[in-house]
Amino acid sequence: MKRITVLLFFVVAPYWGAAQSSCDIKSQLLQVEDLNIAGEFEKALAKTDNLLTCTSISEMEVVKISIAQYKLHRNTLRNRKASTALLKAITILHRKGESPDLDTKLLLAESYALRGDAKNFENSIKSIEDTILQPSFTNDYYTGRYHLIKHYGMDGDAFPVERVSHLQKALQLFEKSNEVPVYYLGNALRALGNLNRSEGDFDRSASYYLRELALYGAHYKPEHFNISICNYNLGGVYYEKLEYQKALDHFLAAHKVWVNTYEPGNYRMRSLNEAIGDMYWELNDMENALTYFNYAVTDEEAINNDTSEHTLTQADSLFEKGNYATAINYYEKAVKWRENTYGKEHMLTGACKNFVARALRSSGDIRASLDEYQEVINILVAEMSGTSWYENPTMDMKIQSYQYLLEALTAKGELLKELYTETNDRKDLEAALNTQETAIQLLEKIKNNYMSEASRFFWTSHTISLIEESIDTASKLYEITNDTGYIEKAFNFSERSKSLLLLASLYDHENTAFANVPAELLAEEKRLKNAITEYSGRIKSEEKRCAQVRDKMLKLYKDKLQSLQNEYDLLVTTIKTDHKEYYELKYDSQIASVQEIRDQLLTDNTSLTAYFSGKKSIVVFYISEEDIRMRTIENASEVFEEAIRFFSETSEQQQIQNRPQEAYENYKRLAFSLYKKLLQPELISEKQKRLIIIPDGNLSYLPFEALLTEDTGNSKRDYSTLPYLLNDRAVSYVPSASIALLNQAPKKAFTKYFGFAPSYEGQEYTDTRKKLANLRYNQPEVIFATELFNGKSWTGSRVTEDLLKNNSSTAGILHLAMHGEVEDEHPLLSKLYFNVSEEDDGMLHTYEIYNMMIPAQLVLLSACNTAKGKLIRGEGILSLERAFQYAGSRSLLSTLWTVDDEASSQLTQLFLENIKEGKTKDIALQHAKLEYLKIAKPEALHPFYWSSFKLTGNTKALENNSKKAYFYIAMGIILLGLGIFRYSRKNKKAA
Repeated sequence: MKRITVLLFFVVAPYWGAAQSSCDIKSQLLQVEDLNIAGEFEKALAKTDNLLTCTSISEMEVVKISIAQYKLHRNTLRNRKASTALLKAITILHRKGESPDLDTKLLLAESYALRGDAKNFENSIKSIEDTILQPSFTNDYYTGRYHLIKHYGMDGDAFPVERVSHLQKALQLFEKSNEVPVYYLGNALRALGNLNRSEGDFDRSASYYLRELALYGAHYKPEHFNISICNYNLGGVYYEKLEYQKALDHFLAAHKVWVNTYEPGNYRMRSLNEAIGDMYWELNDMENALTYFNYAVTDEEAINNDTSEHTLTQADSLFEKGNYATAINYYEKAVKWRENTYGKEHMLTGACKNFVARALRSSGDIRASLDEYQEVINILVAEMSGTSWYENPTMDMKIQSYQYLLEALTAKGELLKELYTETNDRKDLEAALNTQETAIQLLEKIKNNYMSEASRFFWTSHTISLIEESIDTASKLYEITNDTGYIEKAFNFSERSKSLLLLASLYDHENTAFANVPAELLAEEKRLKNAITEYSGRIKSEEKRCAQVRDKMLKLYKDKLQSLQNEYDLLVTTIKTDHKEYYELKYDSQIASVQEIRDQLLTDNTSLTAYFSGKKSIVVFYISEEDIRMRTIENASEVFEEAIRFFSETSEQQQIQNRPQEAYENYKRLAFSLYKKLLQPELISEKQKRLIIIPDGNLSYLPFEALLTEDTGNSKRDYSTLPYLLNDRAVSYVPSASIALLNQAPKKAFTKYFGFAPSYEGQEYTDTRKKLANLRYNQPEVIFATELFNGKSWTGSRVTEDLLKNNSSTAGILHLAMHGEVEDEHPLLSKLYFNVSEEDDGMLHTYEIYNMMIPAQLVLLSACNTAKGKLIRGEGILSLERAFQYAGSRSLLSTLWTVDDEASSQLTQLFLENIKEGKTKDIALQHAKLEYLKIAKPEALHPFYWSSFKLTGNTKALENNSKKAYFYIAMGIILLGLGIFRYSRKNKKAA
């Protein structure tokens, strides 16, 4: 018997020990928490279920286990089960006469918010606020959770700004605290990604999704479901950014997980397969596209009564093959399914009707397509209900989806234009223009909010094709009516596509003294913007350094940038809530009217020529005090190619020296050809001698004053006598007329001359190890100007960045004669070279200039390529010149290519002498170039040597304090004389 007992002990003991171990509640709950942190939610739940079967468990242990189960069910989106577990814990606490602690109260409010139980949510959150909103409460983790819960519990339609504010505060607090679970930080990042995506800020949305992905990647296994959701969201936002390869990569990463998670017919799996098919389709991989489209149609009847994805796939295929009638039938079925699934007024139903309308249009049925698009508009804008094609929404109406509405309005405008060709009824063409203008207003409503720079670029690129169509419609109406109001409208459209980021920045300078906005808020806004620009530039710099140092610094800089961005986002939300008028001014820059342009710019013998470069054509606008004209150049691509050839051949010194006669003939041919196409019709009969040019696209690289106004057959090489436009007109440039008007506005004018001319002997620049050759003429050039204006200069080996930063804000003329370098791919890293010091690396980057205040009347960038840089469609050239404009400089002399040191010095000195004489800046430059052509050596007469210099901005003569002083002295003498005269008359009468 004893032997049997011993045997039983050895058989049962291991299981008894395991059972006892599995009921060690404290240690088991620690394991549950570890599994939760690692994202092993199902394993953790199994462990908690086992714990609840333990016989010796206490009620308070049940409370702890139930709270753990709440978190695990919540993490797997089982909100009903989560709520049941939490209420079980709270019921036990109440039965024992104990009150839930603050952590549990927060969980309860969170549970109500996640389940949409508004009444219980409001009651529970109020009891929390009594504690958490007290000034003495300092727990960032709990306060962050409170703000996240408020975000969950608020109606986003009723309180959109407040909801965003709570979310931003939550993220800011979570990132300050060291004890935040992955769940809370991840959800805050995902919610901000979703909100920015819905607002059209795709770049910022992607940045939040990427941060969420990095967070999960640091804690979870690669195949974790949360990581797959991040990849799916990133795929979607890159799709909307039209970055198809990136989108495909993320969708495929999600597919690896979902294929082992969902049945083939699950609606999520179908949606993902269709998205992958779409990406392959966009990338012209039709074989893979059809493979994934086929995956998307499995078991269609089982999917929530919604087989529209299958139908849409079939319809798209038929649509590509031209079988429009069958495609329309499929699309109409898809609409019915969506109506049944989502409702007739749901935006996804409206989106599906866009497909129907598109198929009808392709089949040639314009009227039926217009009817369908009008239905889409009515669905997406609840206040719209009419069936007339001539009705459009206004921007104060509530819109379900900006993107789907934009698609409908854009197509409707094009269709009404097509209808006009059939009906010849002007009413249809006017309706087309009204619809296109509504679409542009919608695009601007998307853009005229706080969003990332990259997203603004994205939406601006979308604006270009719409504006091109709108200008064409206005042009046709002008041809019919001869009403110049249509030219003015077309010009307004063109202005709405140009340099809007720069315009917004300059408006920001104007609005800093806006009434009713606290000075400390404006100061904080400026501090954060400057810091964000600074760290963006530092990150770009670090990305070019060696890997070992770079990785450490990049991590520090990126973390800091994220923190600053969070702070700035929250500040902007506060401004939007508390200072609505200021917010609207910040993001809704006003476009100049033609009358304002005439009154403020086109006086004193001046005219303006502006270009709009579309995909199909170039539109030329000409405006003078009495006249306004518009014409279209149809062969846009040929003109652009010619402009690029002209720039290339004019800016290559070696080619000019090696093949001088060939270079001469090529120059003459291209210079006259471009003049004929771009300017001759506008200037052939006008008498104005001063010309402002607003270039666009590749035309931004053209020195227009170097074009030839006549075809000269003389083959004898003589650049000095060629018929340059320069001979007849003083030419200046502006990014847009609206920016030109801002630069005309009266401002405090500094008048002192400050010049900077470093010596580069013995200088070596960090990271690049670059050594620069000394400039022979830069110091004499600056010394000459210093004496001319009785100013101040810094020359030699101690010309540091700090000297510039400490003196540039009070310069009237700022003269920088030094080396410069352009970074086409990374415009923030373009730079001017100063001398290295203990404090500075000697390289003044574009991102540093953005953060300076340089309200000079004139900045001379006497360095190479200062007007050259990366061309961004709709925004212009991101150059060093542009950076100084951002910094508040009203007028700039800059260069389009690498300049000859001696020629540069000669031209600059001639220009400054003319400025000193009181000439306007454009005429001063014109006369300097003409004088240079008279005195230069024959080998230095080619336009390479002088036409690189361009004047951008305000052309007014330099304001001079001495002239003001003479004026005030004269006025004083006159007033004194009048006083003496009156006094003497008074005495005579008294006598």
